[in-house]
This record gives sequence, structure tokens and C-alpha cells, in this order.
Amino acid sequence: MSFDEAGGFPIAYISSDVAIRWQGRLEAGETLLVLGAAGGVGLTAVEIGRAMGARVIAGASTAEKLAVAREHGADDGINYTTENLTERVMALTGDRGADVCFDPIGGELADAALSSLGWGGRMLLVGFVGGVQQIPANRLLVKNRAALGCSLRHYRLNAPDKLRASVQALIGWYAAGKLKPHVSHRLPLERAVEAIRLLTDRKALGKVVVTIGS
Repeated sequence: MSFDEAGGFPIAYISSDVAIRWQGRLEAGETLLVLGAAGGVGLTAVEIGRAMGARVIAGASTAEKLAVAREHGADDGINYTTENLTERVMALTGDRGADVCFDPIGGELADAALSSLGWGGRMLLVGFVGGVQQIPANRLLVKNRAALGCSLRHYRLNAPDKLRASVQALIGWYAAGKLKPHVSHRLPLERAVEAIRLLTDRKALGKVVVTIGS
């Protein structure tokens, strides 16, 4: 890997893989819905879902972001600022619903995403930049759904074998050309504040890399 790719690779890809592989138990042929699909972890989830043989539906807030998600393997795209997320997922899946939803957004969007899950669907709670998700227990029960918290932080201590397996799979996929880290901005260290602002203003696609020296 180049230094830029290596800088943006570990946390995002590994976080997405342990969530999708061990918590979501995604299987080939299933449907994976990814929210924030052009973001730092969302875009890696799109690629990982594709590598696992799933159908990937990308959800994002602009046409530009959806285009990037499609370039990285998404089969379908939903602009959830102009389209009804639940209705579009149901239309795309023949009313079956998604099997797994990767949600780093939370907030009001999580409610629509939960409704888009089919019987036995798994909701992966990866972040809450839009607000902490509120998951009504009755809506889990009636369709045998599950809501699962997904954090990389303690895998090294509690599940090192699973962490190792995820890393090995990711390195293998990268070597095979199935994972292509997307770095939308490269900024020198003295512009680090600008780099952070790109994230808070939601202008980053994939990763923002801060470089040190030449």
C-alpha cells in the first residue's frame, strides 16, 4: 500500500469488517443496506459487502456520494434526502427488506432503516453522528430482528482470533484488488484543522489523510 492508503486503511476497514462479519453475520446472496455509504466507514462497508458476495444498497445524501458508492461496488443507490428510504428499499427488494443494515448515522434515519429490514434483519449500530438511535423493542420482536452494537475497541482483548481473521481477510481482498481505499483529500499537517472541518462539514468522501513531511 501507499502511505496514504495505509493511513486510511486500518481503523475504517477493520471496524466495518468486524461489524458485518461477526455481528451482522452477512452471508453471500443477502442484501446489505449501508447508510452514509460514501463516508469513512460507510464506503469500506460497501466494498466489504461486495467482497462477501452480498447485494449492496447504498444510502447517501447526495448524487455525488452515491456515484462514489457505485464506483466502489454498490448495486443500487438511495438518496435519502429526496427519496423515502423504507419505500425504496422495499421496492428494490420486492418487499422482502434488507437482511443487514450498517448504520453509522443514527438519528431519525435509523427509524426508516429499521422499517426497511425484513424478517430476521440485523441492525448494526456503528455510530450516531445524527443522534443516538432509539430502537423500539416491539419492532425487533415482531419481525425477529436484532439491533447490535458494533465497536472495534475491545476486540483485541476479547476476541483476538476474530480480529486476526478479519485483518487477514481484508489484506487478502486488498491484494486481490477488491478493496480500493478512497482518499478524497490529502492535506499537510499544518492544514489539519481544515482536514477536520472537511469531516464536520460532511464534505469528505472516503478518507481524509493528513501527511507529515515529504
